[in-house]
Amino acid sequence: LLNAGVFVLGGGEDCTDLYTGDFASVAVVHEAYYNTNLTAVQVGGRTVQVAPAPARGAAASNSFIDSGNSGLMLDPGLYQQVIELFNAVDPTFGPALQAPGFDQTKLDLARWPTLGFVLQGVGGAPVTLTVQPKDYWQFDGYGAGTATAGLINGGAPHAGQSILGLPLLAGHYVVFDRTGGPGNSVIRFATPRDPNAAPLV
Repeated sequence: LLNAGVFVLGGGEDCTDLYTGDFASVAVVHEAYYNTNLTAVQVGGRTVQVAPAPARGAAASNSFIDSGNSGLMLDPGLYQQVIELFNAVDPTFGPALQAPGFDQTKLDLARWPTLGFVLQGVGGAPVTLTVQPKDYWQFDGYGAGTATAGLINGGAPHAGQSILGLPLLAGHYVVFDRTGGPGNSVIRFATPRDPNAAPLV
């Protein structure tokens, strides 16, 4: 079953049956939405640095994590750089990503690279979150037999800003945590527990 998941209201680190391992905590740098500081994007071991939000611009930060967004809406300049990184891995990847729909019978996910998003963590330490090909490609997205890439050119409300949505969340157990009060909000990421694993006792 594709696009399956669990949405927990009011739960967090106490839901130990839903995740394994430790949490990595991304700092929320502004209390409007869940604003974050994206510092780099990685494609198959290649890296592009991400500029901070424009000074005196309208954006509170250069990115925010949005559970209500179905894609990775990258600032246009960053989007082009990321497409170039994909093309450096394989020159057919960029055109496939930018197509409105791709024949999913021709899509071999094993050939596609992992994406990495490097964000500012709590205390300033970098946190790298990975996005697997199965999560940035959506099968049967706009019609049966058609795959659609979750990488989108632009769409954020302000210049120099990216919105990180469902593909970033899909491979993680995520806790949006405002319990620390203003200035101390975080987004915690852990590895989701395999639903087929033996239940905890």
